[in-house]
Amino acid sequence: MNHTPQDRHGVRATAARDRLRRRSPRRRAAADSVSKTSTTTSATDGVTGPAAHGWLLHALAGPDVRLTGTSLQLSEGASLLGRAPVAAAGQRAVAIFDKAMSRSHVQCTVTAGAREFWVQDQQSRNGTWLDGKPAAELLKARHGSVLRLGDSVFVLEAGARQWHAFDRASRGMPGLSLEARRMRSEVAAAADTPEPVLVTGAAGTGKQRTASEIHALSRRLGKLVRIDVATLSPSGAEAALFGSAAGTARSTGESQLGAFRQANTGTLVLDDVASLALPLQRILLRVLQTGVVRGVGEASDTPIRVKLIACTSARLDSCVAEGTFIAELAARLSKQSVMLAPTARRTADLLALMDVTAAPLCAAGWSQTFALTALESLLLYDWPGNERELARVLQALRGVPPPIPNQALPTALLAAARGTVAPVASPLMDSDLDQTAPTPRAEELRRLLARFNGSVDAAAKALGRDRKHLDAWLHVAGIDTKDRQG
Repeated sequence: MNHTPQDRHGVRATAARDRLRRRSPRRRAAADSVSKTSTTTSATDGVTGPAAHGWLLHALAGPDVRLTGTSLQLSEGASLLGRAPVAAAGQRAVAIFDKAMSRSHVQCTVTAGAREFWVQDQQSRNGTWLDGKPAAELLKARHGSVLRLGDSVFVLEAGARQWHAFDRASRGMPGLSLEARRMRSEVAAAADTPEPVLVTGAAGTGKQRTASEIHALSRRLGKLVRIDVATLSPSGAEAALFGSAAGTARSTGESQLGAFRQANTGTLVLDDVASLALPLQRILLRVLQTGVVRGVGEASDTPIRVKLIACTSARLDSCVAEGTFIAELAARLSKQSVMLAPTARRTADLLALMDVTAAPLCAAGWSQTFALTALESLLLYDWPGNERELARVLQALRGVPPPIPNQALPTALLAAARGTVAPVASPLMDSDLDQTAPTPRAEELRRLLARFNGSVDAAAKALGRDRKHLDAWLHVAGIDTKDRQG
């Protein structure tokens, strides 16, 4: 039997509820609650309901495997979230399987036209936290707010679900956010045409990964060739791009094929295209106009079929205004464009970006690696260095055993995290441990234990860490039981 997309979604949701009913009574209760939820609220395979306006509640981390990595859409009105919420008249109930949450944990209210999102704790046992602050009173959320309930962490986004066909993330274009879905739609459109593509975005936003995704989706027969324009020498740049005849190539008497002919029937990526010299811009414009290439010293043209992807962090219109870029070339490169959002506008995608930018550092995935407060701080940070800065921070945390606590994060990051207050380092932390190192040195640990007469528990408490973190450090430093006893 053939199903429409809406039918298939209903079949998947029913199957998910049936699987939950075959489990424990508590999970069966959660499944029943989900089945009673309004059609504007669902959480199966990242697909949300048909509401035209509302707010998205992206589930980033938590014990409810149904929700993690998916999005709920909350439409106008009040929604009661909790472990087993009982909705009053005019409320919707959203059940979240999280033992640390109260039965009725928090009320979320979307105002008319979905203009505002309000959060109010319902006297829950473990509290509600909005952007790092306790939500004991009625608090107004913003687009990108971080909501922590029990052991679950969510990110809020305002807006209807545009780009419905691009909800599902890919390895090259990960993420749940509206920005991620917009970028996936632009990438798909760019891959579906032989026209050049301009990929713009701040440094560290993933331009090369995006170019690879466009090439993969375009299904071109040829290979992907990359050239960093900024690294080309002035004397060899033309030959490197367009080729050269025998006897003209620098340092050898052999002919040079050039990047365009290497990428024939495939894709050529020109990184930092704004730094291309004006004489080379004129040659590139001719190649795009005629579809042929003539190398240095060659007497004839060679037809080519190349998908050109130009990447830049600069604004080409500003370069045109300054006279450093040819207006017609900029227009041709911009026939299809992909604008990459900065990491600060992709808060809901942070864990997915971690898995892409630093996957070798955490084979099991980063979602279970951080303590909740540490994850909250990471989500509240603006990441001015985008994915590159994210990769550097994760590299520095490589030696810290999970769950990585808030205190292990860089002090500057904690100070800049929105809505949070940087912890004041105690004299003990400053004097006994090097805060720039991911793992303390053996002599620092011995000095620390000596201050507490060998008590690991007392030392861990003074550091604000779990006992197991300090045990792991002692093991790495090779400090045995006898050493620990001082």
